[in-house]
Amino acid sequence: MRILCILIACGTFMLLSCKNKDSSSSQVDLVKLIKLDLSKARSDSMNLSEIATRIEYIPLERNDQALIGHVYDFEITDDCIFVDFEKDLFRYSSDGKFLNRIYTKGRGPAEVQPVCYAISKEDSLVYVFSWDRSLKVFDFNGNYVTSITRPINPEESLPPWRIGIFNNTIFVAVAQEPWVKYIYSCYDMQKDTLHVLYKNIREYKDDQSERNPAIIPHDFHFQINETTLLFKEKFSDTIFTANREFEVNPRYIIDIANDKLAWEVWRDNAMFDISGGPPAGYWMQSFSETDRFLFLMLVSHKGPQVLVTNDRNTGATEMNTLKEFKRAYTRVYLKNDIDNLIPFAPVNENGYFISSGNCMYSIVDGDEFSRYYRNASEATRNDTKYLRQMAPILDTIDEFSNPVIMKVSLK
Repeated sequence: MRILCILIACGTFMLLSCKNKDSSSSQVDLVKLIKLDLSKARSDSMNLSEIATRIEYIPLERNDQALIGHVYDFEITDDCIFVDFEKDLFRYSSDGKFLNRIYTKGRGPAEVQPVCYAISKEDSLVYVFSWDRSLKVFDFNGNYVTSITRPINPEESLPPWRIGIFNNTIFVAVAQEPWVKYIYSCYDMQKDTLHVLYKNIREYKDDQSERNPAIIPHDFHFQINETTLLFKEKFSDTIFTANREFEVNPRYIIDIANDKLAWEVWRDNAMFDISGGPPAGYWMQSFSETDRFLFLMLVSHKGPQVLVTNDRNTGATEMNTLKEFKRAYTRVYLKNDIDNLIPFAPVNENGYFISSGNCMYSIVDGDEFSRYYRNASEATRNDTKYLRQMAPILDTIDEFSNPVIMKVSLK
């Protein structure tokens, strides 16, 4: 009965939310249901070798132009690494050499007050949404190109929380609030048209509809691929996919049964009034679809994170969690049995996967990496040809160094 209800709800969403063509039966057949019993999650860490074949370390060069502290977000392209540190955006080569800063913060014509940014790999441009609601464009070398003053989410009064580039459009993600009409959309800059992907289907009580929420959570996640766009809303069981025609269909339905934190519970016991403490229950914070795996990160205010690894070839699912709960975003780590040097965190401190191609990434502060590296035995530091080649570089990392990016090549 629960599965039937989920499928009915999914169908209802399609009728309410999408400005799309009719879905074919073959597309509907692609929907995959994944049922999870969180009581069966293992409290011991998964071995990295179960999902990966290789791990690499990319120290980010430190100089007078790029002194970077603790980093939460970064993005990978084919030959560049873009690092977001305190709303400054730095560009590095794929091996960590500093290249340039993308923009200057300020109120001048070629300056920005950055909210979020999108990287266009095809034309080597960076689109930066500024607090003045303009979209300023820079090339990869940091040269100002132009400004777009037309609103990229014209029906909304709020700036987007995240943007991206998909099929020559600006993908826009907006936070969940009472007056938001849609959560996800794509704005075509050339045609000045909007493709609505996901309307805000959440309901509010009368006394909430005009109030400012006490908490506005990071309640979205998306993954932009070459031909498809995957996205989900925090309290939805469904991960949706959009193609280049902006046709939206459900791709995965994640059923966590009674462990799920319901929207109404969150709304009434946290979003507008958290005086009683946060509610129990899990939500799907983020996902990452790779060549072979679907990774999910489940998060709760009152329970440890749960990393879900679904083998898309076999359908086998494994769940790993922490032995004890500390806080909602205390991260799950994987045992690094590939080179035994440093454990791998599959998500950042906000619970989001960072991936590109068939690789997954994490970032480690210089002092933390230095501790692990110097405490490792000589045999471990020389165990692989790669580590021996990297030794002259890794030996120089200390507490004053910029962070180190860990690159994991997946099966």
